Amino acid sequence: MIGRYIFVCLYFISFFFINRVYDLYQYYFRVSTNNLFSQQIVSSNQLNIKQLQHILNLRGITYVNINEKYDLIKMVEQT
Repeated sequence: MIGRYIFVCLYFISFFFINRVYDLYQYYFRVSTNNLFSQQIVSSNQLNIKQLQHILNLRGITYVNINEKYDLIKMVEQT
């Protein structure tokens, strides 16, 4: 009976430890890369059309049938 109690306690302690290690791994890689990329300043001329369209989608702006890069750049810079 006590053996089962010790086994269950060790199981939960190891489970907790593994989860903490996984959380630290996620925090280290996800937070540091997000902060790094969110602080980078990139010229809109360097982005391709799909990236410009993605930025406009994130900002909630419609760009129906606009495939010219120059027009997309103007829209991104205006918002």
